[in-house]
Amino acid sequence: MSNPSQGSPRAPAPVCPYLQRTPQGYVCSITQRSVNPFGWYCVFDYMNCPIYIGHLSRMAGVKGPERKYGEDVVIAAEDLSVVFKVGSMFSKKDLYAVDHINITVNRSETLAVVGESGSGKTTLGKTLVGLYKPTTGRIYFHGRDVSTMTDEEYRVYRLKSQYIHQDPYSSLNPYKTVYDILAVPLRANKLVHSKAEEEKAIFETLESVGLNPKAYINKYPFELSGGERQRVSIARALLVKPEFVVADEPVTMLDASLRLEVLDLLLSVQKEMNLSILFITHDLGMAYYMAGERGRAAVMYLGSIMEFGPAKEMLESPLHPYTQALLSAIPEPDPTKSRSKKVMKLRSLDPPNPLRAPPGCKFSDRCPFAMDRCFKERPPLKKVGNTWVACWLY
Repeated sequence: MSNPSQGSPRAPAPVCPYLQRTPQGYVCSITQRSVNPFGWYCVFDYMNCPIYIGHLSRMAGVKGPERKYGEDVVIAAEDLSVVFKVGSMFSKKDLYAVDHINITVNRSETLAVVGESGSGKTTLGKTLVGLYKPTTGRIYFHGRDVSTMTDEEYRVYRLKSQYIHQDPYSSLNPYKTVYDILAVPLRANKLVHSKAEEEKAIFETLESVGLNPKAYINKYPFELSGGERQRVSIARALLVKPEFVVADEPVTMLDASLRLEVLDLLLSVQKEMNLSILFITHDLGMAYYMAGERGRAAVMYLGSIMEFGPAKEMLESPLHPYTQALLSAIPEPDPTKSRSKKVMKLRSLDPPNPLRAPPGCKFSDRCPFAMDRCFKERPPLKKVGNTWVACWLY
């Protein structure tokens, strides 16, 4: 009988970083138990191993200041800024796309981020999943500072944080079939090790987003409707079993008849997988639909958070003049109510150039309630009831 410490030339080498080789066999360094060296979890699929996932969530062994926030906080941003250099080669200027933001997203929670185009919503979402690097500030995933993670921890963070793009027409490779598109993340992350495993994962995920696998796996994106393309995009994000998903205006490009269907799909998948969702939108109605019951909402303007709090309370009774302006701009379908509805009249209809933002409150140039102090001093976020608001009126 061969010595297990010497391995077998026909058996693959273990890839789990928590699997230790001893003269007596293999031991899981998390549980300190002997394990089957060629079992399902310990070699091929440790990313889905319940022991490993539990270890990741608890971040066992992290000491000192590295561990922050409670176990319910999946991802957090602390004093986060993203600055782009814009302008000509000889005249560069700083554009603060995200300006010193602090947010947390809890397990199974929807955080709706609302704002006009150019408010920094997409930049914030892409930075939280690692597509952009923050200029200043820190991002924490399960309490670990992303900037201090090991290569393996950072790979897990990127795998467990996924992004659903706004445009389903350009986010899918037109030269690949649905099957090949969905196979890419599985193969790139070595989550499957046989054709049968790959097919099973793809078929199950397509079914979970309401698509018949046999009817769609051989189709190209141009053969799909907008709603079907977005479902494929959602399936691609869900294939790797994420914990945190950024949904960047996922229904903006879809027909009105399909929007509710896709939103309901996201809510259903969230409940099934205990997902944390950062839902980006410019529509307060969609924000209320996605986060109104148990979630929270943040209103952004020129890279800063104007108001932040429980979605239902904040969107029904907004405090910040900018949130009030967004709410008053929602069309009223009832002609009788529409005539009597009061629309907030802003000092200016167009937002200022982000390169020349006002020195005080960023909304001061448009706010009908602006005071002298608003033009000179930047208001901090202040807690009023259950809501945080950045306004000198409070």
